[in-house]
Amino acid sequence: MGQDRCRLLLVDDEIDILDSLRRLFHRDYEVVAAGGGRAAFDVLGNVRIDLIICDQRMPDITGDQVLAAARECQPEAVRILLTGYSDMETLVKCVNEAGLYRYVTKPWEPTAFRQMVAKALEDLQHDRMLKGMLQSPEEFIAQCDREHNLIKQLGHEILMASNLKIRNNTLRKILRIYTMYFKFHFENEERFMLSIRYPGYDVHRHFHRQFMEALERLKAAFGRGEDVYGEVKELYKKLTVHHISDTDMEMIRYVREMHAPSPLAEKLTAYQAPSRSNDPSR
Repeated sequence: MGQDRCRLLLVDDEIDILDSLRRLFHRDYEVVAAGGGRAAFDVLGNVRIDLIICDQRMPDITGDQVLAAARECQPEAVRILLTGYSDMETLVKCVNEAGLYRYVTKPWEPTAFRQMVAKALEDLQHDRMLKGMLQSPEEFIAQCDREHNLIKQLGHEILMASNLKIRNNTLRKILRIYTMYFKFHFENEERFMLSIRYPGYDVHRHFHRQFMEALERLKAAFGRGEDVYGEVKELYKKLTVHHISDTDMEMIRYVREMHAPSPLAEKLTAYQAPSRSNDPSR
């Protein structure tokens, strides 16, 4: 399998429909099949997806709910709703809340369906190319700002979890849904650092790998029913206190000094951290 093959997530609780979708697309794409909404959540938390085709009427979780969750944890993935009826209220809701690309009614016309998916993925690849080519220092820092705020918000949820039920719900969301989000965040940082030949790239990359390995280990332990709250809390402290406030700050200062024009200073105000130059451990 070539590395450039796009990955599709097919979601339907009816095995016959799922098999039909698999036969329709497996020759051109890498296909991952999920037999319902909860199975789709597991995939979205573990596997990077380029395009999702999801049935609307499923017994556990509806298609619009799956696609709305996908929009949160894998926002780049193209989202297509599969429906056997024209429920305009549901379609409007899905467009608004899940950022729906298209909807397809059953039974579908195979050639037209394949062409729609091919066009959607072509547009996606074009957008990704433009982002990689055109992302300016200002855009990169603004994106870091948004992503760091989300990471800090998640860490705050962990620290504020007041009882076992809330803790488990918070851990489930972070460990199962946001694992892939962190992977995307780190990949974006690394792409930009390479593009500007940032000298601290290896330090960043090493931390990213360590963090993702620890997160995957804790996710597996949580799935086995182990109490990982304390370890997750410490991991997030390490991420927010040491990485975002230290190594990320150094990178942003470098971007400002070497690549960004002076108007960028205002955007960097929120990133100013106390100097640690006198810290004997450094």
